[in-house]
Amino acid sequence: MDAVKVLLDKYMIANPVMQDSRGEFANQKIQELYTSLVDQGGQSLISALAVGATIEDLDIKDLDELLAQTSNTDIKIVYQNLAKGSRNHMRAFMGQLTAAHILHDFCLNRI
Repeated sequence: MDAVKVLLDKYMIANPVMQDSRGEFANQKIQELYTSLVDQGGQSLISALAVGATIEDLDIKDLDELLAQTSNTDIKIVYQNLAKGSRNHMRAFMGQLTAAHILHDFCLNRI
């Protein structure tokens, strides 16, 4: 977030986040996605992990699209670093999902 703020300031771009209220978005599509993912993630640990992976997947897709639309080196570096973070998070979520499924299968076979 700090790197994005630096870009906004450097290129004199208005900050699109007018309020810092958790879970409230001006964009209706994002609001609906947020509400849906929170509902899904609240169902179980597995659901929460799957939602986390879904969010990272969406972030990677969005960042890849944004990277293709700019030639600005500063912006590309920030987008690439954000994408790298999302890929790391995705691996962590997938590792936890795999471990949870292995444990679940193990427990089912023991009953």
